[in-house]
Amino acid sequence: MNNKIYLAIIQIAVLCVLFSCASPKDVLLFQDIDSLEQYSKSKQNNPTIREDDQLIITVSAPDMEAVRPYNLLIETRPTYTSRNTTLDSRSQQQTYLVDNDGNIEFPILGRLHVAGMTRSELVDHVRTLIMKDVKDPIVNVRIVNF
Repeated sequence: MNNKIYLAIIQIAVLCVLFSCASPKDVLLFQDIDSLEQYSKSKQNNPTIREDDQLIITVSAPDMEAVRPYNLLIETRPTYTSRNTTLDSRSQQQTYLVDNDGNIEFPILGRLHVAGMTRSELVDHVRTLIMKDVKDPIVNVRIVNF
């Protein structure tokens, strides 16, 4: 009986050795780092603005009074209850809807064609237009319905 156990163990060991062998695989580590950088740059999600997108554009600068006309706020009126107490009244940033022609109406600057631009291109475009009137403007664009 011991011979049968030893024979079974040897057979299992031989089968494990035969079927568990695999060819060594190449490990890349840092060998193709250049192609990895190109791959990651090409895979970045940088959407373009198109019709019916909703944008929030915030303009700030060291002198906030200079950029106040560029920031439209929607203010909610205070709500009164039966005891004449006011509920919370808030203000929120204006949302700009891109129309069918790809334009938005921006305060002071007027109609801007934004369709086909990326978010960073729109930031640069608005910033250069505002730089004529304001020193060191900071422009932030968010695509709300992304």
